[in-house]
Amino acid sequence: MRPISLEIEGLQSFKEKQSIDFETLGETGLFGIFGPTGSGKSTILDAITFALFGDVRRAKNGTQGIININSKTMRVSFTFELLKDGARRRYRVERVSQKKKGSDNIAVIKIARLMELTGLGEVPICDKATDVTNKVTELIGLNKQDFTRAVVLPQNSFHEFLLMNNADRRRMLERIFYLEEYGKLLTDKLNRKIDRLRSCLDTLSGELRGYQDASDEALKEAGKAMEAAAAEKEKALRLYKELELEYNQAKEVWELVKEMADIEEREKHHASSAQDIADARAKLDRADKADRLIEPIRKHKDQTERLKKINVQLAEVQGKLPSVGADLLRYQKSYESFKKERAVKHPELVARKARLEDALSLKDEIDSLKKKLESLTETLTRLKNATEQKNLLIGQETEDYERLVAEADRLKKEWDTLVIDPEYRKHIQEGVRLEDEGVRLEKDLKGLENEHEHLIKMVSESEVRLEQTRKAIDTAIKEAEALTGEKDHHERMLQENKNNYQKKAQELQDIKGVCRVIQLRQDQIRDLKSRMDNAGLLLEKAEKRNQLLIKARDEAEVSCEKYRLQLIEAESMLDRDAALRLAGQLKEGVACPVCGSEHHPKPAHRANLEELSELESRVGEIRSRLEDADKALRNAQAKLLINREQLKAAKLQHDEAREILKAQTRELELERQKLPDALKSLDTDDLATQLEGLERELNLKQKELKDGEKTLSDLSERMKKLNETLSEERALESGILSEIKLGRERVMKTERSLKETRKLWEENHKKVSRFLAEWSISSIRDEMDRLDLNDQRAKAVNKELDLLNQQIGLKESRIGELKEELQAESGETIKCEAEMSHLKNELRTKQIRIHQITGGSDLEDEIRRIKDKLEEYETTERSLEEKIKNLETDHQNLREEESLLLSQKKTITEDMREDEDRMNKAFAGMGFKDTDDVEKAVLSEEESDAWKTRIEEYERAGIRIQADKERITNRLNARTITEEGWEEIREAWQEALAARDASNSEYDIAVHHYQNISMKHQRWLELTRELEEADKKMSLYEQIRKLLGGNRGKDNSFIDYIAEERLRYVAARATETLGIMTRYKYALELDADNGFVVRDNANGGVYRMVTSLSGGETFLTSLSLALALSEQIQLKGQSPLEFFFLDEGFGTLDRSLLDNVMDSLERISKKERMIGLISHVPELRGRIGRRLMVEPPASVGEGTRVFIEKA
Repeated sequence: MRPISLEIEGLQSFKEKQSIDFETLGETGLFGIFGPTGSGKSTILDAITFALFGDVRRAKNGTQGIININSKTMRVSFTFELLKDGARRRYRVERVSQKKKGSDNIAVIKIARLMELTGLGEVPICDKATDVTNKVTELIGLNKQDFTRAVVLPQNSFHEFLLMNNADRRRMLERIFYLEEYGKLLTDKLNRKIDRLRSCLDTLSGELRGYQDASDEALKEAGKAMEAAAAEKEKALRLYKELELEYNQAKEVWELVKEMADIEEREKHHASSAQDIADARAKLDRADKADRLIEPIRKHKDQTERLKKINVQLAEVQGKLPSVGADLLRYQKSYESFKKERAVKHPELVARKARLEDALSLKDEIDSLKKKLESLTETLTRLKNATEQKNLLIGQETEDYERLVAEADRLKKEWDTLVIDPEYRKHIQEGVRLEDEGVRLEKDLKGLENEHEHLIKMVSESEVRLEQTRKAIDTAIKEAEALTGEKDHHERMLQENKNNYQKKAQELQDIKGVCRVIQLRQDQIRDLKSRMDNAGLLLEKAEKRNQLLIKARDEAEVSCEKYRLQLIEAESMLDRDAALRLAGQLKEGVACPVCGSEHHPKPAHRANLEELSELESRVGEIRSRLEDADKALRNAQAKLLINREQLKAAKLQHDEAREILKAQTRELELERQKLPDALKSLDTDDLATQLEGLERELNLKQKELKDGEKTLSDLSERMKKLNETLSEERALESGILSEIKLGRERVMKTERSLKETRKLWEENHKKVSRFLAEWSISSIRDEMDRLDLNDQRAKAVNKELDLLNQQIGLKESRIGELKEELQAESGETIKCEAEMSHLKNELRTKQIRIHQITGGSDLEDEIRRIKDKLEEYETTERSLEEKIKNLETDHQNLREEESLLLSQKKTITEDMREDEDRMNKAFAGMGFKDTDDVEKAVLSEEESDAWKTRIEEYERAGIRIQADKERITNRLNARTITEEGWEEIREAWQEALAARDASNSEYDIAVHHYQNISMKHQRWLELTRELEEADKKMSLYEQIRKLLGGNRGKDNSFIDYIAEERLRYVAARATETLGIMTRYKYALELDADNGFVVRDNANGGVYRMVTSLSGGETFLTSLSLALALSEQIQLKGQSPLEFFFLDEGFGTLDRSLLDNVMDSLERISKKERMIGLISHVPELRGRIGRRLMVEPPASVGEGTRVFIEKA
């Protein structure tokens, strides 16, 4: 990190913006920041820290009281470079704060932003205060505390790293050298892995115990059971398929027979609605005829209503005509009389109006003249008033002028009395310096006395705290030992309970598995017994049905034989009567098939032919009965065959079920033998009750386990907190010991300082007394205050004189301007009076002429009266003409309307007569009596649609019924079946189906059992393999933890080793620098606890504690250590630090040692690594070639100013 520039505005003593160019300032590698005490040198380091981290270390809470008292806002902008990936990248961090509303002491962040400066411009990175701080920390790799300990060392803080305790120093080294990854982070990561692996081992062990029944023998037995179930399944499937075809065919025929019965029922219902549909058709037909007549009827009614309206209108028109004619005649006479009057008076009024209008123009001129006179009068009055005001103002301004001149003379005399002799002032200022030094020495003396008392009290309190801390450590150790024993006892008990619980859980799981198998076997046995009972019933029914079918077959064979003999006998008789049959077929004119003659004079007798016909009918009847008997015989034989197969299958099924039942009973007994002795004799319900009791007992043990784990967790947490407390108490003990040692040293140092300060104060008191006697004054401060008051008054008087002289000049100018304005206004007054006289004469002349025209009456009223009269003539004429015209129009309209209404009445009357004749003929032709009869027959659109819909549905239903009958008839194709026959086939098929499903269930159970054991066996192998691998990994983790040294991250020898090596290297580099500065008088080393000690080579190499070093020795050692540390810090492992700041500390060195230090700093500084020193020591200024000079704030309100000075 390399600083480029810094801008400060409004921070502490800085008011106006001040810029610092570090590139120019650091050209030689070493530069200094110089200025008097309180000028603002340390504020520059505060500005850098505030820009990077957002607070000022010296301020309360980091931000209180940091804004300049004369500023409302504060701005700091810091530009720096980082070397990243071999290339330099430039950044700018800027923060702006303002005073909180209502408080001048609290600063709040207004703007915070971090930007990267590239060739394309500024690239924003973040713009929130917290984000900026975090990003800066990430970029430079240091937090604020490490930054102020190793890079920018503020005033009174350069020795912090040297005196830091070992734990804090180790944590700091971990952060700045990125050792966290090898420290607590690595240990925590390893412990997390061990915890996860231990949990995994417990899980694998517990899960493995649940798979101990998945052996190879169990897998083989399950395979054999599955093969046997597969054979049984195949056998049941073959029987089922044999019966399924017959069942499906019988089912189809039976469903078609039932559907045909439903269709016939629908057909009967459909036929019962035929009469209602016929009535509906007649109703629709009559409504259709009425619809054709309804329009003429509606038209006839409309014409009747229209004729009534015309008669009413005609009566109204004929009643208005006489009155309108009389009004027209009366208005015509009035119009003629008005025209005669208007012709006489209108010309006289027009002439009178012209004369009055001429007079009116004169009146306008008179009004204009009056307005001019009024305006001139106002102007004259205003001019006179202005003249009076000007005279008054001139008098007042003259008085003010004389008063100001007198006041100026008085102030000049007072100023002469306030001037002080410069030599006397110089002596008094020297006396004030002596008095201020005395006050400062007295204040330092009191401060040192208070500090001495405070240090003694603090040492005493620290000794008491040390005794209390040691007692607390002993108590914590005893409590830790007790807790450790209690925790070990709980761990042993918890492990025993856990093993017992897992054993009980596994036993319960095994019992549950056996119980499930027993329940399954019992269900299968009950199902087999039910199947055997059903098979026995079916077997009994089949045997009875077989006897009945044999009897039916024998009866059908007897019937067939009887009808066959009757048919043979009837056919032989029919052959013998063949001639009679031929004679019955002869027709006259048709050739005989025997002789060929077309005439048949003696055919067989008719009676013989009738006997022949009866014989033929008998033969046909016997043949039909024979066919029915033969069909019945075939049907009986088929049923007998089917029944015999069913009987055979039922017997086979019954026998197989008996064998399976025996096997299941044996397996049930074998499963019962797996149960504990106390459970073997229990039935299923008692067994379930016992299992519930075992489960409750197991749940109680599980709850006890959880309570035990919680207790163990609480003990571990208490142990952890106790160990943390013990560590804190031991750290506190170490800190208190250091405090006591440091406090005793500070007491001795304070006593020496107190003695020196008291001596200086006594010398100063003597000097002040001699000064007061020499100048004969009682108090130097009072005299200086008097001189300051005189200076202030003289300055105020001088300022008042300048102001009075300006006012006097302004008064002189103002009086001259007023006199000039007064002279101009007098001329304007004379001119205004002459113009007013001329206008008054012209006004009198015009008024006399108007009086002559009007005779004294009001001119505008007379003109208005004449205009009103002329307008009245025009209005009256227009009104009479319009009224006559309207009456003529109304009279003509009434005549035309009367003629039109008479014509319409005649036409409508004739049309109505013709329409009535046509309607009466239509009524008679369509069967209606009158209009009311037609209207009753009319149906609404909804009613008509409803009847039509019902008829259409009736017709469609008939069509569907016929179509369904044909469809079912075609599908049956002369097939049929009775309900008894269907039930027999269905029952046989259902029995086959039940047998098939039972065999499938047995097979699925066997397959599931085999697959379950197979999967558990595979998982058992996997768990065994995973457990072996986890054990190996746990062994490796334990070895790594032993190498890291420590338990649960409380101690880490690995990180201690790395940090120690880093610290030894830093100490070695610091020793080189310290040797150069002290001419190898001192060396910095590490003791056995890795704390810093100083080897005093000038005293035989004796080792001294760093707390025993003097101020100068502490400064040199801390400076060497800080330079070595900053040299080694890597920013993100890539960029070295390129600057170092040190604030004060050089005042503790003598001249020789100061030269050595500067020689060393000049040698180790270079352009690539800037070193900045802040000091008020004059000797340093001559040794450093680049200097930043800091001027303190001026008394007139200006802030601190800076500028670069080159040697």
